[in-house]
Amino acid sequence: MAYTGCSFRGRDCFLRAFARIRERTKRSNENRFSPGLVPKTLLLNANSLLVTASNGTNGSLTVTSKIAGAGGNNIGLAVSAHTSFSWGGTFLPQGSGQANLVAFKNLYVNPSGTGFCSGTAPTVSWAYNVSTGSSGINTSPILSLDGSKLAFVEDVSGGTVLHVLRWKSTEGSIGAPAAPATSTNTGTTWTTCLATTNSCMFNLTLGTTGDSHSSPFVDYLNDTLYVGDNNGYLFKIGGVFNGTPAKRTSASSPAWGDSSGALLVASSSGKFLTSPVLDYTDNKVWVGVGGTDGLLKFVNVAVSPATVSSGLAVAASNSLNEGPIVDGTNHTVFTFTNDGGITGGGASAAVVQANVQSSAPAQLTRKGIGKKGNSNIRAGTFTDAYFTTASTGYLYACGRGNNDAQPTLYRFGFNSATPPVMQGKNGTELTLTTGSAECSPLSELKNGTTDRLFAGVTVGGGSLCASAGCAQSFDGINGTMPSTTTHTTSENGGTSGIVVDNVSSSAEASSIYFSTLSGATSSATGCKSGGLGYCAVKLTQSGLQ
Repeated sequence: MAYTGCSFRGRDCFLRAFARIRERTKRSNENRFSPGLVPKTLLLNANSLLVTASNGTNGSLTVTSKIAGAGGNNIGLAVSAHTSFSWGGTFLPQGSGQANLVAFKNLYVNPSGTGFCSGTAPTVSWAYNVSTGSSGINTSPILSLDGSKLAFVEDVSGGTVLHVLRWKSTEGSIGAPAAPATSTNTGTTWTTCLATTNSCMFNLTLGTTGDSHSSPFVDYLNDTLYVGDNNGYLFKIGGVFNGTPAKRTSASSPAWGDSSGALLVASSSGKFLTSPVLDYTDNKVWVGVGGTDGLLKFVNVAVSPATVSSGLAVAASNSLNEGPIVDGTNHTVFTFTNDGGITGGGASAAVVQANVQSSAPAQLTRKGIGKKGNSNIRAGTFTDAYFTTASTGYLYACGRGNNDAQPTLYRFGFNSATPPVMQGKNGTELTLTTGSAECSPLSELKNGTTDRLFAGVTVGGGSLCASAGCAQSFDGINGTMPSTTTHTTSENGGTSGIVVDNVSSSAEASSIYFSTLSGATSSATGCKSGGLGYCAVKLTQSGLQ
């Protein structure tokens, strides 16, 4: 078994992909004159007619944005040749907001209408603006096993809030999102709402700082969620999908953390945690400590109160941003860092393999994956053969070039020891783009006899990515080390983590999903060429089409 900090579930044409749409665009922006200060004649620069102006009551004037996109946000307000009135501010204030949590269905389609599902495009199942604060959703959501609920973390002023949403089909659209019918932090109200068919959202305040790196991890067997924050604390929430979400504390059984439910994992407060991963076989929650710590630690959840291990130094200061991969079968854990502190010839980006079963994390090996730097190194992935016999499989990682910041693909094999230990570099590394860029986390799936690897790069350059960011695929990855991509497609700014869906011979049913990391602002002509904002993307596994 290999566990990571993400979960995805889907069924046939009703597969649902959840996209975090960055909360930089708002709708229904308004600014009003004070009564009696409206001139009889007003010249209005309507920002290409993206706003409307109308007389209101008591001599007021209302200016309203007509769109949800970035073009209607931050519209400047100015007064010319009038001294009897003034705007209430320099810009139109943000309004009720664009959708920031969206589900799509009818996914197995294509523009020619020959997919397994009917039609030529996916449809929106529901779209909500779920914000209760101003800082947005920085990490990934996670679904309940039946797909009827999902959990996600929102940054708010002065803290972090865990939300659990029970959605309702057909509510809202991307440009005109709905708000959950009931939003509550009270258990009785939550229970009452769940007994109806309405949408419901439960809000549980966690710590007093934000969460910029830690996506929630759910232990489905015990209906428990783990998530960290930017202050070095790890939280455990019970009843997350099948009850009323509540923090476990020092008064719980088994006990967890202090009376507020905060368990300090970092050496001191002020250092963020990565996404946690629970190893079910060893009853340990593994998590990275960023900031100046650069440590890999685990929390023993088999004892009461839960205890925190000493740390294994896996990264130099401010060089660890990604959560670990835990192999519960072979009892090893892997971390990826942009500066692993390797000495001799200079420090290097690195993959570090540690032992899970030891009383404290113990390093088995660390391997360089190019020049150290400031850009993030994301999680790698294993070939399918690794899960059957580790010594016949490989670990792929995207690092840097030996002397530059160009995303570069590396591969490592394993010996037949117990546990299997990562060996030296296998084959010649492959430069994915000649631009200074980052890779997405890597994803893999064996479909039939073809084992495929998927990656995204944020900046183009060279023959393997000739545009402003790409998605790339590599076939036959358990054979010889790839010397080129199998397919490449332009994706503005590169990709988020890539979700791989389904092994199927039906048209469009074997797909991948991701969101783009950049969006043009020049026009509303589409996602891939000059479109506004960020885009959810579906491509086929075999051809990236």
